[in-house]
Amino acid sequence: MKKDEEGYNLQISRPLSIQFSKGVDTPVTAPKVRDKDKNPIDGRSVGDGSDVILTVELYTYKIPQSQQRGKAIRLYGLTVEELVPKAVVETTPDVIEAGWE
Repeated sequence: MKKDEEGYNLQISRPLSIQFSKGVDTPVTAPKVRDKDKNPIDGRSVGDGSDVILTVELYTYKIPQSQQRGKAIRLYGLTVEELVPKAVVETTPDVIEAGWE
């Protein structure tokens, strides 16, 4: 969690696969993204600064080469309360002069 002039914020993601047992990658589905009326929306359109409600799972795991256990959260979905559209960055192709005449 980070704090700035607007308050606390968090950036969270979900991997494409999780290794549940040693050496075996298990693909996971993308998180469900919906608006406040529970209608599905495209998660790629949710930009920085959007207000959302997260659905997560809290789990414990064994820290490798240790007897200690750690805690983490796994993202399952989000409900967008206030959408800030993702900024679209337009790229222009760079012209490279190669000495051709």
